[in-house]
Amino acid sequence: MLGRSTVISIFFVSSREIVRADFERKSNSPKLLIRESIDVESNLSESLQLVLEGHPKPGRKSIILSTGFWSQIVLLPRISVNGLAIDELLEALKFEAETLSGIEIDDVAIGAEPLSIV
Repeated sequence: MLGRSTVISIFFVSSREIVRADFERKSNSPKLLIRESIDVESNLSESLQLVLEGHPKPGRKSIILSTGFWSQIVLLPRISVNGLAIDELLEALKFEAETLSGIEIDDVAIGAEPLSIV
């Protein structure tokens, strides 16, 4: 069974296609290679389903690479966030991220970490 002998599965998702490559131990070439076209409106989960359904289980370890992630440090003036509760701060960051990235606010996921400036 491929799923049991597969050590690692790598998924690469772009705006137009998803590629899955399954590798066995000590092998440089994939045991299974699947390339599927995807709808530009598909989200990451829908894209992964294309190369998972009806195919062997992925490897014990999986790596997902995507061109669809946006990351950037979002800066807000201290005066505008002073005294905000954490949920209010996250909403302010989401609004700023939407403006910078063009990603709709409902699709924005935020992580926040306070930085001390010395």
